[in-house]
Amino acid sequence: MSLENLEGDVRFETSGGNINVASVEGTVNVNSSGGNLDARKIKGALKGETSGGNVKADDIIGDVNVETSGGEIELASIDGKCPRRNLRRAASPSD
Repeated sequence: MSLENLEGDVRFETSGGNINVASVEGTVNVNSSGGNLDARKIKGALKGETSGGNVKADDIIGDVNVETSGGEIELASIDGKCPRRNLRRAASPSD
């Protein structure tokens, strides 16, 4: 877990996973359970959650709401809301 220049509401939970967040000024809210998350500059919301898998973000300024159960979600410069049903990755029958 690494944090950097934080300011407002940040909350973390983890059970053995990596979490890196960078500059934050407000809300982030991460929950892991053995997996990665890397956020970077954030100035507003993010949320998070993962269960053993990657999630990256990038510059984020508001909303995003990611989830994964075992892998990959990579965003880039987001500015607000996040389409695609918040990028939730659920296990498919072939997983």
